[in-house]
Amino acid sequence: MASFRDWWIGKLITQLQQHPFMRTFARALGDFADWLEAAVDNAVKQRFPRMASRGGRAALGDERGMTRPLNSTEQEYAEKIQAAWDIWPKAGTPLGLLRALSDDGFEAEFVTRRGRHFLLAPDRNSVLIRDGDPWTFQSGTDFWNVFALVVRGPYPAGSIPLQASGEGVAFLATVEKWRFANAKLGEVVWVPSGLTWGTFPFGATWAAQGRSTWGTGGAPTTIWTF
Repeated sequence: MASFRDWWIGKLITQLQQHPFMRTFARALGDFADWLEAAVDNAVKQRFPRMASRGGRAALGDERGMTRPLNSTEQEYAEKIQAAWDIWPKAGTPLGLLRALSDDGFEAEFVTRRGRHFLLAPDRNSVLIRDGDPWTFQSGTDFWNVFALVVRGPYPAGSIPLQASGEGVAFLATVEKWRFANAKLGEVVWVPSGLTWGTFPFGATWAAQGRSTWGTGGAPTTIWTF
């Protein structure tokens, strides 16, 4: 495709084309028009996650409230931002919260004070629900709106994050952003290995089962309390 400069020169009347000054002027004006067209085209691309530059994609992520997962590629982050329109309507639900944490690399269970467990289904668009015994919070908190999260390994950074670390702060920020109204996070139980879903018998509370040593082979857990 011919540039605007070439088109512009071709449209000049013959007399002006022959004049050195006018040819220089036409080239400069054409170059500017080509630059302006490229700038506009690039600006439009910055509004599309899959086409934007790294900086433009980061700005889109901030705008749409989609944090960048640890160790994610540009393509993976672009797909997360692209999915914002599908996932944000689920905000304020166990599904939305679990999906947001999963997108950040954390597989978790959502547990209510009454002992209802929510687990993200394999299709990532629904949850599995199981009722267990009432949850006993380590901090002694016992309000109706308090919930717990059980997060099983492996973790994005390879180990359980420190609560005050950048990864820990980002994790809690995601929970705060996606939790439902009036809900309060009571504790986070980190199980580094082994499944937690269905590993406890009904008729006994989690605390009675030695919650500090859950996981495969009695792997020690870490509990954040609030």
